[in-house]
Amino acid sequence: MIRTSKYTYNTGEMLQSNVLLFVITKEKKYLEEAQRIAGSTEKYSYRNNKLPDNYWFNVVLL
Repeated sequence: MIRTSKYTYNTGEMLQSNVLLFVITKEKKYLEEAQRIAGSTEKYSYRNNKLPDNYWFNVVLL
């Protein structure tokens, strides 16, 4: 069975990288990008007031 879900490890990596760059540099552009990524991920993943009930999603992305 081929799953068509579009969860990505890279989203978490880019989110974390922008947060760390903000912590190091204090440049607001990194915080804003992290917030944009988080908002987009929540909008894509959050359905019916909950996150996906998927083992891979919960172990890797959370």
